[in-house]
Amino acid sequence: MGKLNADCMPESVTSVRFTGDGQCVLASTLDNTVRLVDKKTGEVLSSYTGHKNSNYRIDNCLSAKDTHVVSGSEDGRVCFWDLVEGKLVHTLNSPDKRDDKVAVESLSYHPKQCCLLSSGGNVVNVWKGEDWKTAQDTGHIPGTEERQDFPVLAGYVPDCPREMTLTKQWRKI
Repeated sequence: MGKLNADCMPESVTSVRFTGDGQCVLASTLDNTVRLVDKKTGEVLSSYTGHKNSNYRIDNCLSAKDTHVVSGSEDGRVCFWDLVEGKLVHTLNSPDKRDDKVAVESLSYHPKQCCLLSSGGNVVNVWKGEDWKTAQDTGHIPGTEERQDFPVLAGYVPDCPREMTLTKQWRKI
């Protein structure tokens, strides 16, 4: 028989993710905070702030080597914190030129390479390398203009021969 452990957070939880070693959980909450929580004890080991997350489901993840916490933000940024120090160390700004920045709702860090997918609205960005420049294959997914109220979900498929795989399935209701 399995065991259930439940912990209460001070605000609604919008995203959870295990750390690479499976010992901790990253939890994003609607108080503009990502928390690193010990899986066994429920103790909050660190908190990460500096991004905006008060209205939407915003993804978080860890870098491939578990050295940085990464989160999207409602103001169109991707934020990086040092896992141990909890300090905001880098932000990526969407190359989207519109005045009204779209929330970065979905993130996926490549399991082995320094490469990150981010998405919000109808745009998927592929960020590569230590300098985090947008890759050439970054851009707009045709046919999603009419459904901007739904996020495009970003994700890597392990052992996929291509660098990235995106699946888009829209159904009109």
